[in-house]
Amino acid sequence: MKNIFVGNLDFNTSEEELRQMFEAHGQVDRVSIMTDRDTGRSRGFGFVEMTNAEDGDKAIAALIAGIKDGRAGDGFVAAVEQCGAVLAEHFPPGALNRDELPNKLVEI
Repeated sequence: MKNIFVGNLDFNTSEEELRQMFEAHGQVDRVSIMTDRDTGRSRGFGFVEMTNAEDGDKAIAALIAGIKDGRAGDGFVAAVEQCGAVLAEHFPPGALNRDELPNKLVEI
């Protein structure tokens, strides 16, 4: 079983639409989109639970590839590079570990 976090969802995306995106790659057990408890409005993220972990990995890879083909990922890459530059400027790596900052970013 694989539980997949799905972020940056359009606020109008339904659980059924999210299910269909992942069912193209394997059996989906459960889909939940998190909502605001006061307004009931989507919070823009959810979870997809797939029966088979390997199918989950394939679904993630296929959906990311689809985003890259549409070039939507370019803006994200540029934003990450800008954030990295700002963090490196304000939090320089330690003297003993020159690779300290990138490792911290990966852990987040």
